[in-house]
Amino acid sequence: MSENDKVPLEGSVKEKSPWLDLARRAYESSTSYLDSNYRKQWERNISLFRSQHPSGSKYNSQTYQHRSRLFRPKTRASIRTNEAAAAAAFFSTQDVIDVRPENDSDPVQRDSAWVLKHLLQYRLTKTIPWFQTLIAAYQEALVFGVVCSHQYWEYQEKKVTSENPVLDADGAPILNEDGTEATEKSEEVEIIKDNPVVRLIASENLRIDSASDWWNPVDSSPYVIEIIPMYLQDVLEKMKEVDPKTGDPKWKSPTLDQLIETTSKNEFDSTRQTRSGNRVDPKVNRKDLSEFTTVFIHKNIIRKNGKDWCYYTAGTQFLLTDPKPLTELYPHLRNGERPYTMGCAILEAHKTFPTSLVEMSQDLQSAVNDLANQRSDNVSLVLNKRYHIRRSANIDIHALKRSVPGGSVMMDDPTRDVQVVNTPDVTQSSYAEQDRLNVDFDEISGNFSQSTVQTNRALNETVGGMEMLTAGANQQKEYMLRTFAETWVEP
Repeated sequence: MSENDKVPLEGSVKEKSPWLDLARRAYESSTSYLDSNYRKQWERNISLFRSQHPSGSKYNSQTYQHRSRLFRPKTRASIRTNEAAAAAAFFSTQDVIDVRPENDSDPVQRDSAWVLKHLLQYRLTKTIPWFQTLIAAYQEALVFGVVCSHQYWEYQEKKVTSENPVLDADGAPILNEDGTEATEKSEEVEIIKDNPVVRLIASENLRIDSASDWWNPVDSSPYVIEIIPMYLQDVLEKMKEVDPKTGDPKWKSPTLDQLIETTSKNEFDSTRQTRSGNRVDPKVNRKDLSEFTTVFIHKNIIRKNGKDWCYYTAGTQFLLTDPKPLTELYPHLRNGERPYTMGCAILEAHKTFPTSLVEMSQDLQSAVNDLANQRSDNVSLVLNKRYHIRRSANIDIHALKRSVPGGSVMMDDPTRDVQVVNTPDVTQSSYAEQDRLNVDFDEISGNFSQSTVQTNRALNETVGGMEMLTAGANQQKEYMLRTFAETWVEP
């Protein structure tokens, strides 16, 4: 960035503000609670979902560098099956939503429900990517245990100046003294964006109080903090925008160096790095600023004296906006309501962040991986023997390791220099144990897989056995879908 792009720091930003202290204390306490109780498990869930061995696994150690490190994607298969069930449940008909009146005998309510249904149908099919949003939200609920979203109306306009010809009473153009047509300037408002938005928020980017009520955590929490990743150019545009009501800039203006320092200093998030695949470029220099540098802005909703106030801060160091009543920014909300929703797919009483489907099946996924890798190592040893070689023996070791069919290995004394270590082949009990683990995994995840049918021949031979296998799995899927619809879709 050039020196001209730097914005001077206003004196009010440096001042000690009680609102800034409230935001800082809320962020620090909620982040400490999240780090101590959920972050490690969330990162493990992400790794299992991405079919990767979690951090700290023995398969990531130097000991297992040359051993089998396969990952059987049972977790990903279960999540994909549940996503397919959600797609079939919510998008099996042309109507993506059904709105009915509370009183069918009231013609006004019937007409209102008909209008609302068609308005929502248009928005959810034309302006909101509802399919991607819903499936991604269900996936988030299955992996993390919760899904968070922000609902708001996006509106943006700009003034356009145009020159129009001046007409007389008869509609003929009026001419200037030099014979040219006289024109007058007029300003018109051009609407750029005017549509509702349902934006998913990564679970690690939302902070609420640990003592929130489990049935309504967002509205019951004394504060809600959203960490918003923004490009630097968007932040600078916000600082230059003028509020038409007050005539002042919408955001206060710290310098670029202060903005980068405060928003990137404490915003390293290991969960975010795990989600993106731990892609950290060590060559990136944070001092090399550009318009596409990512900074993190905090949106704070703080309840004070029974009223919600909303304001933005650069990290926890600088106040970017003055606190305003939440109902002023979101007029459609009643007092006590907030434009955020937190839902889940599995209910867990008196727990703000319930256990996810991935977490419930993590031990079975580890057992499946261990058994598969041990069997793979065993088969490799059966096909490629290990050898005990006498020290200082004159042997062509490279030829011995290649095990080329029809090849020869030069050595002085074949009877004493080399001893073949015979490894017994894997027994049938290993495959039987694998089948039982698959059944246990399918039972806890509510999944009905083809492999389960193929390995249970007694059930596979009868139609009744197939129905028995599908009944329990369908009930679990319906339960999770109903919970997801009640806790997130409808709110």
